[in-house]
Amino acid sequence: MNDKKLEPTYTSLALSQIPRLLTLLDRNPSSPTYGCFDRRYWLDRVRDFPDALPQMGAYPLAFCYQYNFKNNIFFKQHLVKDWALAAILWLYKIQHKDGSFDEFYPNERGWAGPTAFVLYTTIRTLETLGEDIDKVLVPKIRDMVRKAAFYLAKYREIGTLANHYAIALLALYKAKKWLKDSNLQPYIEDLFNEISQLFFSEGWFLEYDGVDPGYLTATISFLSRLWQEGFKKDEIFSMLTKSVEFASYFIFPDGSYGGCIGSRGTQHFYPYGFELLSSKLQKATKVALFMRNSLKNGKGGITPDIMADRYFVYRLVEYLDTSLVANPCLKEDKEVNLPFQLKGIFEIFKEAGIVVKATDRYYFVCNFKKGGVFKLVEKMGVHTKSVADAGINTVLKNGTLLTSQWIDKKYSFEIKHDNIFINGRLHKLQKRLFTPFRFILFRLFCLVIGIHPSFAKKAKGIFRKMLILHSPLSQTLFKRIIKLNDNEVEVKDEITLNDKEKPIKVFFGGTFNSRYVPQSRYFEPLDLYSMPISLDREKIKKLYLKRKCKVKRCFHFKEDGKSFTFKVEI
Repeated sequence: MNDKKLEPTYTSLALSQIPRLLTLLDRNPSSPTYGCFDRRYWLDRVRDFPDALPQMGAYPLAFCYQYNFKNNIFFKQHLVKDWALAAILWLYKIQHKDGSFDEFYPNERGWAGPTAFVLYTTIRTLETLGEDIDKVLVPKIRDMVRKAAFYLAKYREIGTLANHYAIALLALYKAKKWLKDSNLQPYIEDLFNEISQLFFSEGWFLEYDGVDPGYLTATISFLSRLWQEGFKKDEIFSMLTKSVEFASYFIFPDGSYGGCIGSRGTQHFYPYGFELLSSKLQKATKVALFMRNSLKNGKGGITPDIMADRYFVYRLVEYLDTSLVANPCLKEDKEVNLPFQLKGIFEIFKEAGIVVKATDRYYFVCNFKKGGVFKLVEKMGVHTKSVADAGINTVLKNGTLLTSQWIDKKYSFEIKHDNIFINGRLHKLQKRLFTPFRFILFRLFCLVIGIHPSFAKKAKGIFRKMLILHSPLSQTLFKRIIKLNDNEVEVKDEITLNDKEKPIKVFFGGTFNSRYVPQSRYFEPLDLYSMPISLDREKIKKLYLKRKCKVKRCFHFKEDGKSFTFKVEI
């Protein structure tokens, strides 16, 4: 195929990871696990079931087989095509009778993840290979696609994740067109109505209990594909216009995106929607070019080279799809600016709980509904540095974590004269790890309960609440006051203990992420400059006696450069 329309920024990043992808694949045609991308299952043998999600890797292989672009040694290599089809046939082998697939544990029967994602990439693989598919394989593939599509149509997962609804809607729409099955249309309409109810007028979609910038770009990416296909063009374009504008507030001068300020703490950036909409929206053009250039400089969100084996394939699919719609000659309107490029702005998004301030010296974004977590980035200087602050965290003797980093409707907050006031009670979190005995019990539970699809869905809802959504209140009080001056940001934190909760560790700031989200906690350079303030033993002893601790930090942005100071009072 012709390579003139492929944007090299995205193809080069994806191409660099194809050897890694192929290393994860069982490429032995005589092997019973031929086509499996879960190396931990077929080679390491440290897993007792195959993860279906890595099978998304079929599409990058099909793409590299079919498109002739720079340095692509895989172009028209028939083994590459055979491996892509083997990956799809492996999906056929491991699919449950109800059409679902497993990702995290046996009999999980996942909805969007992994069923919608692998359904979408399967259809994209078939579209890309076209006539190069052996007709003998089509009935099996068609059966697999049909069962997966109707599973997505008839079921829903517990927990509100807008990006999951968006990818399920996209996969279902693609399946309807490929299968030519109009019976799926009512389900498609229902899904669209459901995702519309997750949209807020400020321009964001709900991810659990708030806005998550990283997953917002994923939702934009999936919905923009539907818009491109001609589905609900006016309604989707209206939502996308607001979402592109809102997402632009989470781009930082250092090239990073999102982070701890989101409900799920993700840092990734999906470029497809912005590149596609650049022909319609000037702000989309600005975002697309800035993030594209950030990628060239080794920034621009989380790149696939530092992502885990289970997840880097997401980025390969996104980058290769994006290379097809991105305009290599795209030019920006210099009169249009990203929010961080402005000065003297102070924006409040009340529904999202987001405060944004830009001055000559710095760019600041805070989520006051999440306990006042923030990112603060210097705008001046050759070597731009960033600071992420994930709130207040303490560790009790029994290992329980107390954190202010939680979205809580009971928090009290006020914004007055560029100052942010937040107070409430810290939330309890407990990190649960498997022991051999617990793991055996868990597997027995999955194997017995998961046989029944309805029980499997209820079980997943329970696991999600335990791991992600459940966080009871502690008796420890906290206060945070953030004062935003033109050249300085001052943060005052205070905690007040009760008689029962005695911490052995206390941290203020840092890049901790308290919520369990597999696609988070990737390293970024700002981590080097976001060292938390921790209390030593003597200060903790004083805290037990006084029951109260105050920490004051000042982040200076003056002519002589940036300097940080802090003071601890007990």
